[in-house]
Amino acid sequence: MAAPQTSGLFPFITLLLAAGSVAAQTPRFTIQDLGTLPDLPSCNGTALSQSGNVAGYCTATLGQDLLLNSQATHVFLYSKGAMKDLNVTFPPTGVVATAVNDSGVVVGGALTLDLVDVSGSVSPFIYQNGAVQPASGPLESLLPLGVNNAGQMIGTSLEIGSSTLNYFVNSKALLDPLSGGTLTQLIGPTSGGGSAAFGINSNGVVAGASVGQNATNITPTLWQNLTPQALPLLANFQQGIATAINDSGAAAGVAFTLNFEALHDTTGKSRAVLFDNGSVTDLGVLQGDVSSAASSINNSGSVVGFSTNQPPDFTLQLASLFYPPAANYHAFIYSGGKMYDLTNQLVNGTGWKLSFATQINNAGQIVGTGLFAAPGADTVQRAFLLTPVPGPTINSVVGAGFSTPSVTTISPNGLFTIFGTALASGTAGLTASDIVNNQLPTNLGGTCVESGTTKLGLFYVSAGQVNALA
Repeated sequence: MAAPQTSGLFPFITLLLAAGSVAAQTPRFTIQDLGTLPDLPSCNGTALSQSGNVAGYCTATLGQDLLLNSQATHVFLYSKGAMKDLNVTFPPTGVVATAVNDSGVVVGGALTLDLVDVSGSVSPFIYQNGAVQPASGPLESLLPLGVNNAGQMIGTSLEIGSSTLNYFVNSKALLDPLSGGTLTQLIGPTSGGGSAAFGINSNGVVAGASVGQNATNITPTLWQNLTPQALPLLANFQQGIATAINDSGAAAGVAFTLNFEALHDTTGKSRAVLFDNGSVTDLGVLQGDVSSAASSINNSGSVVGFSTNQPPDFTLQLASLFYPPAANYHAFIYSGGKMYDLTNQLVNGTGWKLSFATQINNAGQIVGTGLFAAPGADTVQRAFLLTPVPGPTINSVVGAGFSTPSVTTISPNGLFTIFGTALASGTAGLTASDIVNNQLPTNLGGTCVESGTTKLGLFYVSAGQVNALA
């Protein structure tokens, strides 16, 4: 409800209701620690399917950067309440799961860097039909980054060398039908350059980037039926990529300006962005941060990723796959036109600090990586799964306390009743002790009603009804 009006109540309804003084439009989640593998207590959650399958990896040591340290990792598949070690052994150390589908197909790989010689190599894996499938031919240099329920896998053939950390140089986006068929290279809209693929939707539309010759221009791009479509760059940013796409064609991504010649470009900048209907929107950063990256989008248009108080480095959104959780990274969700720090949106989050949100599915579940410290215990690194908490639903608003006929306008000091579902966690009526300084309580039974930023006085609350004073 906007500020009290004397006419037209319903056009002004933007009532913000929730248990515990939280607005209904604010996303709320429960968090689940997905556990560990034997002798591998530090885990990252990196992939999520529409049915809730989770893939990730576990290591023996807290806080290991897989690009700078040779760490043995074990890829896991979490399904139906159990974590399974997939025994991905043939790639080098540092293997990471990057995508999973509802059938339990898991893809990923290892990215190995030599920062002295400025060179790197990729070793992919595909877990399908209960076993790891070794890659051959063109797949040997591919980093798989997406798989859908139709069994289509996409990835990017990376080439790191020539004294630059720009992995877009000579990169090639590839589409692979895992059940058999032709491996297809996705060509950019201009000749002489390369391409990169980062995400795929259920319809086979691919999100990524087209790359100019020598990676001078990196342009966010979608491929539909193998045909490239360039997306707009964000103003004041020189480059951009699309990292994920939903079934409606809206894409999430990253706009950036970055010097790939430096391991840490202190002047670099990046922003999580949303591409929709031919436009690009800057999603911003969390308070106190300077850069952000989006990694996933669902069919409701909610976007997840991370925000940080550090400039971006050459990994961009891939940092959430290869880096450990840390205090300077903050997992976010962008919903309803606003970016939220996911740590602050937990209803059972005591002890948690969420660093990376890597994927969100259409049910609103989110997978990622965070730090957890139980009271009196050491901090641990954990893969998490967030599940949205259903919020209040408003069915109708009636003025003047059930008058007949119903009053459909409201004025200052007018009584009104809200009908709906999940409006309160229990039933509470006004008592003498609730009235302080002749003022009605603005929190009754854990429920609030807000008009803009003003909390209104309450008489009665229940799951299906709230009586309030404008």
